Amino acid sequence: MAVLLEDLARWGRAPEHWEKYPELLSAVTPAELQALVKRLNLGSEVIVITGDAALLKPQLEKAGYRVEREVRKAPAP
Repeated sequence: MAVLLEDLARWGRAPEHWEKYPELLSAVTPAELQALVKRLNLGSEVIVITGDAALLKPQLEKAGYRVEREVRKAPAP
């Protein structure tokens, strides 16, 4: 429950938002959904993962992800 209240505060939503959510969701039309899909440019997402590349890369490739490795050094203080 606290997570839902935190969400309301973070996004500036009214206290009754979650009660009205199913109604709001069902009001979305197929045309509105298609317009959103076009704006999102699906298929060009980037996922950033940090960790041990030697461990993670084989697992990600096995799952079908294209893996690009980029190493950046932290800037000097």
